[in-house]
Amino acid sequence: MDSCGAAEVGPYLGRTTDVVSYQPNKWGFFYMHGNVSELCADKMGDYPTGSLVNPLGVTSSSGRVIRGGAWDGDGADLRSEVRYGGGPSGRGNAVGFRLSLRQMRK
Repeated sequence: MDSCGAAEVGPYLGRTTDVVSYQPNKWGFFYMHGNVSELCADKMGDYPTGSLVNPLGVTSSSGRVIRGGAWDGDGADLRSEVRYGGGPSGRGNAVGFRLSLRQMRK
């Protein structure tokens, strides 16, 4: 495994782990990077040029965006801006998806 820049390199487990094995981030999400890459709703393609906020990608593509790094990659891929192309019909143990529910405030 490659180093993680200036961050301390953690143990290489060679597999996925239970999501609650580590503390959540400041927004309450567990394991944002390093367990599995995330299959996203965005279709794979080049973003338009210029300043963008929450770009959705192209509208016509058979591939979906897969973001971040998984347990089987190296430290350079453990960033949310890393994008690969793939599809929801693919199978493997290094790609998943995230469900997020927003708690309603009274």
